[in-house]
Amino acid sequence: MGVYNVHGGHNRIVPGASHYMDEVTEDRRITAGVIALLKANGHTAYNCTDDTGKTVGANLANIVAKCNTHTVDLDISFHQNAAKVDPGDGKTKGVEVFVYSKNSEAYAAAERVCAKLSALGFTNRGVKISTGLYVLKHTHSPAMLIEVGFVDDKDDANLYNKIGVNAICKAITEGILNKPISGAAKPTAKAGWVHDNTGWWYRNTDGSYPKNQWSQIGGDWYWFDSKGYAIHDTWKQIKGHWYYFKTDCRMVKGWRKVDGKWYYLSKQASKDYPEGSMRDGWLMDGRYWYYLNPKKGGPRGAMCTGFVTVNGQTYYCRPKAEAGYPEGSMVTGKKMIDGKEYYFEADGRMKK
Repeated sequence: MGVYNVHGGHNRIVPGASHYMDEVTEDRRITAGVIALLKANGHTAYNCTDDTGKTVGANLANIVAKCNTHTVDLDISFHQNAAKVDPGDGKTKGVEVFVYSKNSEAYAAAERVCAKLSALGFTNRGVKISTGLYVLKHTHSPAMLIEVGFVDDKDDANLYNKIGVNAICKAITEGILNKPISGAAKPTAKAGWVHDNTGWWYRNTDGSYPKNQWSQIGGDWYWFDSKGYAIHDTWKQIKGHWYYFKTDCRMVKGWRKVDGKWYYLSKQASKDYPEGSMRDGWLMDGRYWYYLNPKKGGPRGAMCTGFVTVNGQTYYCRPKAEAGYPEGSMVTGKKMIDGKEYYFEADGRMKK
């Protein structure tokens, strides 16, 4: 049986191309799928993807170092192409495969992979010779670099999504092995949190990762940025609502002190406030009322203390906890303030 190195190009730190599709996301999905199919058919496959290189050079060097630790029949590199943004003209820009020379033992497999992907509907751009691509030049074993469509071509993206990554992985694997294979093995990548020099990201079982989106993991909500990293220790406005994220990246719910001021993040969704969103205006929490700055006169959402005027009425919210009453809670009844007695109605309005 054969032995193969397989990897996806780039990483979140030095990302590849992105538009209608994201290269780093998709090349890792393809990598995981092809490895699973190779193993399911009795072959040995190593994942040589690099997620730690902080520069393009380091990323490439790490990939090659991983590849060269194994003696294999073929090194397989997955990428996606990019050119000029094409919103759709009814034609795909297609697929192409690069090898180091026409005499490379990878050349025949590269032709087969092009043909298999072309049979799915992609334009066959053919096998290209390149002596300048780092992976092709520095790996010890025969190598090929497969460009699976153009991320900035709408027709390529539509076809890619219509066919699905499983069918694409099967076509590529059949081209590599030069024989039909049955079924579609599920990728074996282990889902879980990954930490690198930039931060934390979450790897799905197919090798992909969330970005620019919410994800609920282990019962907690997280927001992943455009590069796929979970944000932390910061506010984030999403669809008109503000959220705060802890040091461990989890979305905050309930009271939270930020820069010396208290804020309340919704413990559960309501008509006007999604779960985790910052509240403003009047809030009843437990047995007590609080007033959270609605729009001006200080940070929005910050708990107000002292005298507060709302719609022409004056209220008083405790500047600090006292006699069992929490900080910020609204006063009712008699209250001595700076040596003067005030009276506040049952609804908190100061009696004039």
